[in-house]
Amino acid sequence: GAGPQDTSASSDLGIPARLVRRYGNEAGVVWALGESRPWLRDPVIDGRPELGVELAFGVEAEGALEVADLLERRTRMSLVPTAAGGDAGRSARVAAACL
Repeated sequence: GAGPQDTSASSDLGIPARLVRRYGNEAGVVWALGESRPWLRDPVIDGRPELGVELAFGVEAEGALEVADLLERRTRMSLVPTAAGGDAGRSARVAAACL
């Protein structure tokens, strides 16, 4: 989890600084979830920072079982107007693909 963060090593591996700040030492694990599914490394919603790998991590490492769990509790994306509005379908599809 969170702990001492070696941001220089993370940036050498292409891991976004946001993931390092949010996931600490597990940022590499989160980022690696996009190796076989590169589309998960893209933002879930254009203009927002949340990446698909974060949703995948919510399922694979944190045990999320439902789309609502990912969007409401783990990422709080349901509170963002663009997630609740026009892009809700995209965020829900990405979340569902991770389940």
